[in-house]
This record gives sequence, C-alpha cells and structure tokens, in this order.
Amino acid sequence: MRRHLPTLTLALALLVGASVTLRAEPMAAAGGHDIGELMALAEENYDLETMDAVILLDSETVLISPGARKTTVHEIVWIATERGIDTYADLRVPYDSATSSLEVVSLRTWMDGRWWPHDTELNPTAIVETIPYAAQSADDYTTMRETMLLHDGVEIPCIVETVYTIEERRPEDLGADGMWVFPRHDPVVRSRLVLALPNDTVLATGSANGAPEAASRPRGDAITARMWQMDLVDRIPRPLAHEPSVDAPHVVWSTWPSWQGLGDAFLEPFDEAAGLSDALVESVAVRTARAPTLRAKAEAIAAFVRESTRYVNYDVSHWRFEPRSATRVWETAYGHELDRAVLAAALFRKAGFRADPVYRTAPFVTVAEDVPGFAQFEDLRLWVNARGLGDDLSCYFDPSSGSLDFSTRPMSAREIWIVDDPEGPAHWPTAGPVASEIDVVLTLEPDEEGGWTGTGYVGATHELCPYDAVSGIGGETGSYIGRLAGGILEGADVSDHSLAYLTEEKMSAGFAFTLSAGEDDETDRTEIVAGSVRGGVLANLFDGVTLHHGHRGSTVRAKGPLSQRLVLQIRTGDFEGVRFPAELTLENAVGSFTLTVDEDTVWTTVTRELVVDALTIPPEHWPLLRELLLAEESTRARTIVLE
Repeated sequence: MRRHLPTLTLALALLVGASVTLRAEPMAAAGGHDIGELMALAEENYDLETMDAVILLDSETVLISPGARKTTVHEIVWIATERGIDTYADLRVPYDSATSSLEVVSLRTWMDGRWWPHDTELNPTAIVETIPYAAQSADDYTTMRETMLLHDGVEIPCIVETVYTIEERRPEDLGADGMWVFPRHDPVVRSRLVLALPNDTVLATGSANGAPEAASRPRGDAITARMWQMDLVDRIPRPLAHEPSVDAPHVVWSTWPSWQGLGDAFLEPFDEAAGLSDALVESVAVRTARAPTLRAKAEAIAAFVRESTRYVNYDVSHWRFEPRSATRVWETAYGHELDRAVLAAALFRKAGFRADPVYRTAPFVTVAEDVPGFAQFEDLRLWVNARGLGDDLSCYFDPSSGSLDFSTRPMSAREIWIVDDPEGPAHWPTAGPVASEIDVVLTLEPDEEGGWTGTGYVGATHELCPYDAVSGIGGETGSYIGRLAGGILEGADVSDHSLAYLTEEKMSAGFAFTLSAGEDDETDRTEIVAGSVRGGVLANLFDGVTLHHGHRGSTVRAKGPLSQRLVLQIRTGDFEGVRFPAELTLENAVGSFTLTVDEDTVWTTVTRELVVDALTIPPEHWPLLRELLLAEESTRARTIVLE
C-alpha cells in the first residue's frame, strides 16, 4: 500500500554524501511543532549514519472528563532503514469499538519536499480496520479493533507523522491511571506527556529515574493541564534486560483516590462473575473426586481450566472492570488472562479453597506507593490457599499458562498486590535478597564394560532451589534429577534416587546413575566432558545474558548473591595417563571463579565453583561478569582425558 515516488533529489544528495538528511524539512506539523527544528536537533546530537530511525516527537495527551477519557497520540519519526519502516510506517492501533471511537487526524509522509498526501488530506485506503488475530475465533472479544495506519510515499529516508485520538466512554465512578516511559527503542528528540483534568479531580503522580516534574498551566476555567517533557532522550539500552521502567525515567499517574477504592472497583465485578452453573460444578466434581490430597485437588482444578479453555493472549486492560462470567468462559472454551482467572477462582472457591486475585510487577520494579493503578503491574495471578480447609497449602495460579506454582519464587524481587489489601502493594520477600547456592557432586567409577557407574548428590537453597520442579507425586523428582545429571554428563541414565530433604527454601537428594562407554579416539583415549549445572547461576541472571556479546548497554541483575559448585570425583587409579583442566582462579568486583584439581593414587577430584556476589552489574562491569561466565562455560575447563 506504499507509493514509491521519484527520488532524484535524494539520489543527488547521496552523491554528495548527504544520505542521512532530508532537504527542505517541513517547518510545521499538526499541533504547531517545528519539524525542521526537531530534525536539526537530531542531526546535531545523533550519528544518523548509524540509526534506523529517530523519533522527532513522541507525545501523548490525555484529557479526563466525567464519563470519558480522550487520548491523543502524536508521533513524528525520521526513518532511514527498512527496520525503521517496519516499525513506524505501518502501525496497528487497538481500541474497543464497544466503548471507544478512533479518529485519525494526520497520516502523512514528507518526501521530495512535500507531504504525501496533502497536508489536510487522509487517504481512506491507508486506514484499514481489522479484528486482532487473537480474537479471530473468540466471538466475545470481536468488539476489539486494530486499525492499520499505512503511510503513503514511504522511501528511505523520509519523515512520517501520525496523529490519532481514541475517546473512551466509561462510568463516571471509575478512575484512570497510566505510565509514560520517556525512552523508546530508538532515540527521541522530544518526549512529552500532557494530562488535562478538571480542577476538582484527584490526581496522584510520581516521577522516577530522573524524569522531570510536571509544569502546570490552566486551560480554561475548570481544567488544568500538566506537562512532563524531556528532550534528547537516548534509546532503551540493549540488549533488553527487563521492564524499561526499572532504570528508565518515567512518570506514573492516577485519578484513583486510594488502593482500596481501586481494589473495590476491580473485585466487585470479579467476584460477581465468579459464579458457577450446575453443569460446570458437576464437571469439576468428577475431575476432583478421587484426588488423594488437597494439592492433587488444586492441580486437578488447574488442569481443568488449562484443558477446557484456550488461552487468548491479548491485553486485558480493555476488560479490566467487565470480566465475563465463569460459566460463559467455560461454555465458549476460551479466555484471556482475566477471564481464565475468574473461572479458576470460581472453581477453587467451590472446592473450599480461598482464591484471591494478586497483581505482580515485573522483576525489580518498585511501585509508587501513593499512585494507585494497574499500569505499574505486569500480570495477574491467583493466590490459592487451603486455610478454610484447615491446611497450610499455598500456591499461585497462572491464568495464562494454567499452571500452579507451589513456591513463592515467581513472586520474588517483585512488588505484589493482593487486591483486597487496602494498604496496597508490598515487596516480596520482605526480608530482602538472600544468598542462594546449588552444589552437585558426581562420583564416577569404571565398570567392567568400559562404561561408568556413579552416585550423585544435589543440594540447593532459596532462588536456586528447584522446589516446583521436584515436588509432587507424579515422578517430578526423578525427572528433575535425570535432566540435571544428563545436562552435566551427556548420556547419564539415572537408575535410582532418594529425596532427602525438601522445603521451598532448601532441598537435597542423592541418586545413582550409569554412563555408557563413549567412543575412544584414534589414540585410545576417553573424554569426559562435565557440562552445565541446570538451573544454576547463568539461568538466574536477568536478563538477555548472552555470552557472545562483548559489550552491552543494559544492566544485569540478580535477585541475590548466587553460587554454584560442581564436584566431579573420578576413580583414575587404573588409567595409565590422565589429563585434567588447568587450575584457575579469577576474582573481580563481580564475583569469582575457581577450578581446582586434587589427585592421589586412586581418585582425582575436579571442582568448579562460580560465585556472583553483585546484585546490580552495570554495563561497564559486564566484561567482568562475562569473564567469569566464559571461564565456567569453557570447554577447556570441562574436559577430562583418560588413557
């Protein structure tokens, strides 16, 4: 749907080395912004030769009035590559047509010294209304629309401008909230949030990570506008490590008077929807009748939700205060996160459990305590417990996957809000970060057939404790140990295991295994390669930790100090020659790595230990962390040769 226009002017510019600039930039855009000035700032402050795109203006204006919320988005982007075109020239704008209306104000491209189409025109073929793919087979959600906005005349380079307004009709007693994060995936010359509200409306705001405070100005007799603006905002650091608001300057705002008011508004329709039809009650009763324990009953209910409803992956904020009934979710056999949570809550409560909605943030996010709102949270869970049944069983139900977590590990390093708690969110765990360890000891002896027999031990604590992977009565322990042993020694076959101790905070187990004879090389040598410890340090660093990155711009975080130790004890007395990894000790500001080899006439012990003490590892310390991780992952540190 793009028109490819003559590009003689640009071709001449390319010949004189001006490939990244536009001649005769437009001097005005909708709203009076001077695009020429913004483009000049971009050229002065960014190396445009290396950019996919630069966002010249990123603006959102929210007008709150009784019974309505009107949001105007204004975006102007200079585009230099195909990636920039894919990101900014073809847009999808979601809205609920049952409660909202969309007006496209401007959709144009600056090319060859003019706007395409003309300044005041809208090309009707460039505005295409569609139903989201996720809702294609979910009829109750088909009031959702995703309007495609397709810019005409797109060439490289060019400037595109988009302005649209979504007006949402809503009950007057409902508050509103939101979050504005200033950085984007490309640099932003000017980023702006404007809130316009009646003077008698309660407004709570919070600025974090260097975001500016608001500038206020009256807009008429009864409305005050507040504006937050930042210029020359660098892009979000790469690789993407976690929720951007953890480090990025941002503003949160809310018109809710309190956490209790917000919670009451959410829980009233949620609890009303969590009712059951007779047919649904009977279906679940059949599934849970033979459950031998309360845990088995809870797992059967979770499985029923998972198997009887298809998960619809779509933003639930459009239906936050209007969930469908549990019976309707079951009858239609599909549901998004909120609707599946309603169905699960109804079933758990009918079975005698308590099931409370819980919102949780992304890891390491700190909620602004005085700004009640959903925008600061990542997703919804149900806290399911058996207190009403006289038992201490407690777990968390994930509506998206339909799974249960019986540890609190998925909640750690987050803020969580049990929605019926009027005090609002709390950090979990309240005691703060704790050190976590995992130890694996493997003992190998040659057997008569050229292979190996072995015994093993694994012990782990806190974040490294695999409680959910090990607990249960369905063979979970054996499966976990089999994966652990097989990840360290390829082909290891666990023949027996014994779980010695298990709590949410600590586990220990022993096991026996065999390892078949590998193929000897031409010199009649045998290699043993001791691989990675599954669920160890590397798996518990957040996030985007990829060792091939020599440099990174984002921070690496850990929930607490981490250490892993792998001990390999091999009976080597019957072998004529043995070659082991060279001993190594590394220590730096992030942690340490040690590799030691102890030999006697019968046994040789190789120990690898990796420790990461730092909880926050800035980009400049990434080479230090990478040095430790590469030492642990090195084939030279893992390979033992026997002759």
